[in-house]
Order: sequence, then C-alpha cells, then structure tokens
Amino acid sequence: MFEGPDHDKDDESGLPQIARPISFIAAAAWTIAVGLLLQLAIAITDSARPGASLDLVNLTACIVLAYSVLIFAMLRVYAPAASVREVLGVRVSSPVATLLAMAGGVALCPALSVIDDYMTKRFPMTPEELERIEKMTHATTIPERVVLLVAFGIVIPVSEELFFRGALFGGLRRGRAEGLAVLGSAAFYALSHLDVRSLLTTLVLGLFAAWLRGRSGSVVPSALAIVAYSTVPLIPEMMGKEDLVFGPRVAVGGAVAAAVLTWGAGMVFARDARAERGRLLDA
Repeated sequence: MFEGPDHDKDDESGLPQIARPISFIAAAAWTIAVGLLLQLAIAITDSARPGASLDLVNLTACIVLAYSVLIFAMLRVYAPAASVREVLGVRVSSPVATLLAMAGGVALCPALSVIDDYMTKRFPMTPEELERIEKMTHATTIPERVVLLVAFGIVIPVSEELFFRGALFGGLRRGRAEGLAVLGSAAFYALSHLDVRSLLTTLVLGLFAAWLRGRSGSVVPSALAIVAYSTVPLIPEMMGKEDLVFGPRVAVGGAVAAAVLTWGAGMVFARDARAERGRLLDA
C-alpha cells in the first residue's frame, strides 16, 4: 500500500519527486484514521473534564491535534526527508488569482446555504443535536464571538485543507491525472463529515477547493477560498444579528458568480509560472 517511487528521483519534468504517491485505499484509511483519532481525543478530554465535548475551544484543539498527528504520520511514511511545505503544497501563488478564488468562495456561500437548509428540512435534527449545537455555538460576548469566528472561520477550515488538499491531494496526484486527485480528495472530504445533511454541499465545496488546488499547484488559494466561504455565515453572529437567509435568486446568482470567478482564477493560474511549477512538482 505504501510502495511508490523514491522521493529523491527525478520525474520526466526534470524536477525531483518530493514524496511517494498514496493509493486510494490508503487515502481512505488515513481519512478514517483522522475521524477515529478525533473521536478518541474528544472522548478523552470529556472524561477528564465532563462537558468538554461541548466546549468549542476544546473541540477545535481536538480537531487540530487529530489532523496534525495524521499529517505528521503521513509525512513520516511518504516523505521522511522532504520539505514539509513542499509536501503540503504551501507555495507562493498568484495574488490576483487567489483573490478571485476567495471571491468565488464568498459567492458560493448562498447556493450551498440554500442546499443545506433544504437538506436540514428533509432530514431534521433531533432535539439533542440542536441542543448540542446551540451550547457549542452560543456566543453573547465579543470574546466568545471572536473565538467562534477564529474556530469555524479559520482554524478548522485550514486544518482540513492542509490534510485533504495538502497531504492527501498531493499523494493522490503523484503519478495520476489531476482530475483523479480532485475527485478523490473531494470525495474523502465529503465522506469525512459523516452527515447526510451536508454530504452534497461538502462534496461541491471539496470539488471547488480541490480544483483550485490542482490548477494553482498550491494549497494557499484553496485554503483562503474556504476560509472566505466559512467566514460569511459568521458575520451576522459577530454583529449580534440574525443568521443570513438567502433566496433562490440570490443562490443562483451566487452560483453563477462563483463559477465565473473560479474560471477567471483558473485562467490566471494557467498563465502563471509559479502555478506551472507547482503543478509539475505535484505530478
């Protein structure tokens, strides 16, 4: 499962291969492992301090720990002597294309929000689930709102991106067509959330982020685009107002705008020397 070319051999492009490829079976195993480790971390902290599972700071710390441990393990298995930044795809990217990608993430929010609302009505949450979410996201003071924004808008999305569009995407991409890595990364990302209500939206979001990752040759544009997407619903909470509610017209308009902005980012990446080098290193 872990077999592959040595990381220090050159490929046909003349650039050194920075890590071994990851099979789809191995990628599935790593995805399952990160979920199990997260549940274990939550259980341990909850047993040490009852109620910790409902503490947003504790949950965020558990998520960061789980992804960090698995990323470290993947680096040891597939790229023990390679640069961490290169393996994760943390590379310089076009500022213009990155801004377009971030705008695309913002524009995508209304459409996916409408889908989420529909799925929630189709598969209603139990009273226990609603109570758990309410306790975890309840924020009345400015510090609590800042923690909510940092956790759900920045820390958790970035942790997921470094795993799914960093280590996992990079491993799936080596020696394979870019499209396979995009589909695989998006599918594992969607399945990792284990919630039928969010399956469709996480799949779309995963495809959006993975496509940006593949075209840019860097995890930076996809991570910032997901951060932009994740931050939009939190703005009303930061201002102490009601949640944003989008109608069908806004959702459709947002989807069209997201498609145009993402296409524009792709066009810039296609002509950017930094993105081209990143794609060659990924391959």
